[in-house]
Amino acid sequence: MVINMKVIHNITNYVTAGDVANAELAVGASPTMTDYVKEVKEVTKNSDALNLNTGTLNKQKLLAMLISGKTANKKKIPVVLDMVGAGNNHRRRAILKLIKKIKFSVIKGNGSEFNSIINKTRFSGVDSKEEADIIDVEKFAKRLNIIAVVTGKTDVITDGERTVYIKNSTEKLKYITGAGCMLSGIIASYLAKENSFFQTVKAVSVMAVSAKLANCENIGDFKVRLFNELNKITDEKLKEHTIYEVK
Repeated sequence: MVINMKVIHNITNYVTAGDVANAELAVGASPTMTDYVKEVKEVTKNSDALNLNTGTLNKQKLLAMLISGKTANKKKIPVVLDMVGAGNNHRRRAILKLIKKIKFSVIKGNGSEFNSIINKTRFSGVDSKEEADIIDVEKFAKRLNIIAVVTGKTDVITDGERTVYIKNSTEKLKYITGAGCMLSGIIASYLAKENSFFQTVKAVSVMAVSAKLANCENIGDFKVRLFNELNKITDEKLKEHTIYEVK
């Protein structure tokens, strides 16, 4: 499934940066990565989509995100926000600042991260401790005029009017660092082709189906197989394997 080498600029976390780049390459996009405040404006101007990830946030990175986000908005290219670790008070305030200052196409997070932003709940770490109330997420998406992607055992995509449930999860994704970060990069790659609800659903399906097809006994083998399946995914495979529900 070729994205035709659309350029995706990523300000992501250093734990998973290589995996995000490789995932974007696997689906046919071309990743760039910098959080240097003196060059992010130029790099973003030359990109087709922007992917922001709050996983390893600091003062410079937040400033770089604000500069890149505003530049992307002026250029009218899609912007994705991955709200990693939103349960931390400082990070939640930073995420809320980003949401206030930047127009996002997609905001992604797990159940705990959405609950933290919507209902001000607190939690430690980056893994989901709870499910999100989808009605709350739908209201959040409609109010901000964005597409919300809630990851979990079932992935949920909603714009407040349409809600799609993707049910291809595999437990193995819990045991590799960066699966969620890779997904936000894949979403940005697909939005670079067309900034739409359909492309967001397709991107989530690509990750879910690829993970299901890659499922195997050993974690190391699974990660390698996941990249292989991302690179080999086709519309025919998505049609055959995606388990979904529309509400």
